[in-house]
Amino acid sequence: AGLRHELKRWSGVHLNVLADAGVAELAIAGEKALAELDSSAHRSRVGLEVAGIGNLAPYLGFNARYDGGGEFADLGYEGEAGMRYVGSRVDFDVRGRWMALIGDIDYRESGAVATFTLKAAADGSGLFASLTPSWGRPGTSEFVWARSGMPMFTGATPLLSADRTLNFNANLGYGIDSWRLRGKITPLLSYGRTGSTGDTLRLGTAYATFPEWLHREFSIGFGLQRQQSYDGSAWGMELRTEMRW
Repeated sequence: AGLRHELKRWSGVHLNVLADAGVAELAIAGEKALAELDSSAHRSRVGLEVAGIGNLAPYLGFNARYDGGGEFADLGYEGEAGMRYVGSRVDFDVRGRWMALIGDIDYRESGAVATFTLKAAADGSGLFASLTPSWGRPGTSEFVWARSGMPMFTGATPLLSADRTLNFNANLGYGIDSWRLRGKITPLLSYGRTGSTGDTLRLGTAYATFPEWLHREFSIGFGLQRQQSYDGSAWGMELRTEMRW
């Protein structure tokens, strides 16, 4: 659960307060070492965000957080700073993030990520592509209300690198209107590389109905993925559906 509230708006600047809380429960009915394993974790955050207004806008956020679960309880903080540009056909977002937990576990992480996007037409048809290089563990400071796009396979998910290495994702797709199918078909090819530990290749396609047909948004996507790491390769497939009204 989360909330977002605008505290103040100046000429070209927004000041927002953000908060969220979440809990995870894990229970396994296993044998021997896994017998009756039961664990829980929870997290609460509250923070401030200062963001510019316009096509080219900087932003800065700082959050206090509390992580707990089992015998652990840690206070910490995380910050994020970056710059966004939104154009008619091209977007980019460059940001850096840092996080620290102080308590039972003394933990630090930081990283940076940049996303460059070539957008399709306003109706989703045509060519689109994106390139996302990252360094370290940029993670995300986005809260629970942050919404992703329609489930059209936003790209390959590379393995998480424990080292401060340079990683990247690349996505390429093309939206095709199909009046016979009353929707849009979008083939997508994605490749992700995580340092020297492994890579991920994904091939998929998605179908989204025209909103005027069902008077709601419905999409379904299917993808095949091959993930290569130092201990071998693995194949998988994924099916996603979503409906909005």
